[in-house]
Amino acid sequence: MKFREEFKLYEQKMSKIRIKPSKDSITLIAKHPLLQHVFQYSCVTVIDIYKFILQGSCGWSHLITDKRDLHEIKRYLNSEFSQQAKPGDEEKLFELLDQSTEIGRLNLRVWKCRINDKTDDIWNMMENVQQSTVCSLELFKERFEEFGDFVNSKCIIIKEEDIEQYASWFKFITHLVSNAKSCLNLPLASHSEFFRSTYNPSYRLVFQKDIGKYM
Repeated sequence: MKFREEFKLYEQKMSKIRIKPSKDSITLIAKHPLLQHVFQYSCVTVIDIYKFILQGSCGWSHLITDKRDLHEIKRYLNSEFSQQAKPGDEEKLFELLDQSTEIGRLNLRVWKCRINDKTDDIWNMMENVQQSTVCSLELFKERFEEFGDFVNSKCIIIKEEDIEQYASWFKFITHLVSNAKSCLNLPLASHSEFFRSTYNPSYRLVFQKDIGKYM
């Protein structure tokens, strides 16, 4: 079985394993965007964390393929943006994914409602990420191992009945990383159904320094 097919099987399983923070991890929140994410979103799963780490490490350059160019990605942005409804009161404009790369998620609903009803500035910020991000396999590995450390130290809780499947997944991803040439070679993942149905994520990846003037 090819690794991408195996990844899809793992993706289905990991999208059903929900995680939660422990009380002991509260003191670490300020230093770790990943823990902030787990605290903020109660319906987050193991596969959502994989996506969080991959985006924070690599940006969105992995979306560009032989069949998908920048023009198509920009058209999709405009189409998705036009469909955005009013955000909830608790929704934030920006969520930092990684302190090292300063890449984060710009909430399209919040931008449209509270900042600007056009996508020009969003696209400029997206292009900056695409052109400037140094995709680091080592950074992905470091962040993924950090997630594993959070689980092992019980800062992040996984139900006992799910630990064996999670451990198998963790070993599988570690093996993928050891054989990859770049984090761009790592498989993409969709948000879990838990996450999508609860939060309806609609965002684009931008640098914290670029979005700072709007916050």
